[in-house]
Formats: sequence, structure tokens, C-alpha cells
Amino acid sequence: MGRRPTHTLLLSPHKIGREMHFSFDSQYCVDLGLGAKNLTARATMKKASSFIDRFEVAASLGATLPERARTLGLDLEPLARTVGLDPTCFTEFSVHVSLDRMCRLFDALATLSGRESFGLEAADAYEPGMSGAYGYGIMTAPSLMEALEFAVRHVQVVMDTHHFRLHVDTREVRLSWAPPSPVLRSDQFVDFLTCLYVARLRGISETAVRNARFRFVHPPPNDIVPFRARLSPNLRFLAPVNEIVFPRLLADATNPKSDPKLFRLMEAQCKSMHRPSPAEQDLVTSLRLHIADHLTEGTPTLQMMATHVGMSPRTLQRRLADQGMNVNDIVDTTRRELARRLLSDEKTNLSEVARRLGFSQQSALTRAAYRWFERSPSQLRRNGGER
Repeated sequence: MGRRPTHTLLLSPHKIGREMHFSFDSQYCVDLGLGAKNLTARATMKKASSFIDRFEVAASLGATLPERARTLGLDLEPLARTVGLDPTCFTEFSVHVSLDRMCRLFDALATLSGRESFGLEAADAYEPGMSGAYGYGIMTAPSLMEALEFAVRHVQVVMDTHHFRLHVDTREVRLSWAPPSPVLRSDQFVDFLTCLYVARLRGISETAVRNARFRFVHPPPNDIVPFRARLSPNLRFLAPVNEIVFPRLLADATNPKSDPKLFRLMEAQCKSMHRPSPAEQDLVTSLRLHIADHLTEGTPTLQMMATHVGMSPRTLQRRLADQGMNVNDIVDTTRRELARRLLSDEKTNLSEVARRLGFSQQSALTRAAYRWFERSPSQLRRNGGER
């Protein structure tokens, strides 16, 4: 099983039939205790300073988690509060919470329940109204293509995502997406979202969904049957991007439940709810996300970052200087935060951590870790990545 993590959650064998250990992100201090009937916990969240928390998701995407957790014998509230979420807001479509924390909650529930298909199962009970105007807009669109276009056009109503695109050519239509690159443990949430979109699109054209191809970035599950049952036999894992691919000829399928008047109302309502993405709101966040995306290609240069934000290098330097920053500082603090996050995840080996941080050798990671944290990567990992 490997080294036991510093922060450990021990499930009662009475509930699960075996002991399980789950490592929480060391950004949080967790004081855990076991009762005879359920798991109890007191979780104190440290002050959040992570730029990745600027990326948010509608809290109502967690609406089915309380009942699903109860069904599996888990107490959702302490788990949610441990990752810094308040589960009482999960019924509120207008409330937004950290996307990263929501992903970690899905991952925690899947790990503790021992169910690889947890994300798929959480989507089964999700009602259309839980996603508000966004869900109704997709369901009432005149055609499958217009539903896909609506989904892409208004995705920021429900989620700040780094990549959510529709690509159309003469042969196929591809809906692809990816969370911001620093988000870890997003596999279960990606599965959940895939099933949500499929459930809405299936109401428009069962034939198109049945003939679609599904691609996932994450590794294949041990049991592929739940994926085939809910999605399609046409599955691919370890793909470059999460994607649903429809045959072009089927993408123009008309919606038998189309409601043009309601669709126009949902279009107007979603437009009124648009929020600029964190990268659009904040120059430094935009730069940090760009750095995180491109570290594996080497350290981004001033010219590269200036091009990314549409400024001259001199203008970018001046704008950053006004905030008491420079490019080297932003690159270093971004690397440091990513290092802390990656080292808290025991699923990522140290050579991969070094690669993702843009270091050509693991020894460079070791030197940086001593400079940032006054500890080696191995010592940090034993302590859950905590500083």
C-alpha cells in the first residue's frame, strides 16, 4: 500500500468491511473521531490563498451528494467541510464554490466508498432543475447542434473551465473540455459531468448518443461495465482530452421536446448570469494559469506571457511593477504552489512532479523544494505536502 499519509481518515470496518486510509490535502487541519454509528469530524480550514480557488462551479452540482453519501454509509458534512465546502449550499444554483474543492470532494467520496463509478452514479439522480436555466436551455433547444452550442456558449454560468469547446467539421462534432491544469483529482467530477450532458442530450437524440464516442483523459477503470451502460460501448481512456464525439450527420437531429419560447427565455437568462472568468478578471491569475499550462514545455518567457495577455513586454512589466511584482516572481510562486499541491498527492511520483513543474531533472526539484519549504520532496510528501 505504500507509506501511510500524515492525515488519515479511518473508516469503521463495521461500515465498509475493511479499513481504508485517505489522505486529505494538507492545506487543511483535520481532527477526526469515530463514533459507533457514523464518522464524525471537525475540520478547520486554513486561510485559502490558492489562485486555483478563483475557479468556481455552481454549488448545485453537488445536489445529489448528500443522498448518495447516505446510501453508501458515509456522512457527507464532515467530508465536505474538510475540503472547505459547506454542503448546505448544494441546493443553490446561484451560489458558486471552488471547482478544485468540489473535485476533491467527489474524489474523497469515491475513494472512501471504494466505488470507481461514483461520479457516474451521482449523476443518475440529478434532476434537470438542479442546473437551472442552463439545463433547461439544453433540453429545450431546437436541435442537438443548437443544444451543444448553447452548452458551450453559457458554460460559465455553471463552471469556470479552462477549456470547453465545440469543433465541427464535415465528419464529426466534438465537444471537449478540461478543468484548469492545477486542479487535481478531477476524474470523478469529469465522469459526473459527462453523464449529466449525456442525460440531457439523450432526450434530444438517443441515436446520436448511442453512436457517439467518449474519450477520457483518466486511466480506464477496473470495471468498465458502468461506463458502457450509461454512455456507450465506444470508450477510450488515456486520451489527450475529455471529449464526446458525434457523427456529423446525427448532430442536426431535431429535438422532439423543443420549446422555442422557453429556449429563448433560457438564453436570455443565461446571458444575464454571465460572469467573467478569473483569468479575464485578473491579470496575475491569467498569467499563473498560462504558466501552469506551459511549464512542461520549459519556463515561460516574458515575451510569451506578454503575447498571451496581448501586451508588449514593456507594458506587462510596468503593469506588474504597479502591483509590486515581476515575471520571475509569478513563475516562482506558481511553481511553488503547484509543487505543494502535487506533493500532497501520492498518486503522482516525484519524477512526474519534476516534469510537470518544468524541471529537466529530479535534482532540480529537490533544490527548489529546499529553497521553498526547507525540506526535500520526500520529506514534504511524508508530511502531506504541508509547509
